[in-house]
Amino acid sequence: MGTAHIPDIMYNDKIMLTYGYTNDTEELQTAIENASNAAILLNSGSAPLVYEYSSETNESNIDTALITIYVISIGAVFVIAYIYLVIKFKAKGLITVYFQVGYLAVLLLIIRLTNVILTMEGIAGIVISMVLEYIFSYMILNAMVKESEGMYKKANLQFFLNTLPVYVIAVSFTFALRANINSFGMTLFWGIIIIYVYNFIFPKFIFENLNWRSE
Repeated sequence: MGTAHIPDIMYNDKIMLTYGYTNDTEELQTAIENASNAAILLNSGSAPLVYEYSSETNESNIDTALITIYVISIGAVFVIAYIYLVIKFKAKGLITVYFQVGYLAVLLLIIRLTNVILTMEGIAGIVISMVLEYIFSYMILNAMVKESEGMYKKANLQFFLNTLPVYVIAVSFTFALRANINSFGMTLFWGIIIIYVYNFIFPKFIFENLNWRSE
């Protein structure tokens, strides 16, 4: 009776409900008693036999055309920023661009695996995470030009102190009850976490080896 769909419920103008399958006598007797009670309830008229059906559609607040405009605009800005990296830092800048693309792929995968509700605000969180990743990479490249020893520790500390308010916002928004605020907080939270984990696994290894060979 509680299911949304019961096939072949009507037979010879009678409601046919299944209460169980068993070969055990006691379980069968219990099923018969439950069926008898339900029959009494339905025949008494206390439960309505005619129900009204209403259809409600909840549409996503993400507009496809609007997303396309945002993607093109933001993508153009990032392309210009990446070209600047390549011009200024040459080969290391080009490698950094590849790592930027890899970072976005990892972030989207984590968001998918953690079932984060993606809203327009959540997409904004992804964009901000990409900007933070770009800033972190730029700081690393600048540190490599000046000195190589301890560059990741220095850049890490400097990046953390400069972006501390962003961390506080991400963590606080993560516990919000509204879906749009929670989406923004979750995407930004995972974006910040992945910045540290991703950069200390891949770019750190590559850049340290490149710098060692140049010396």
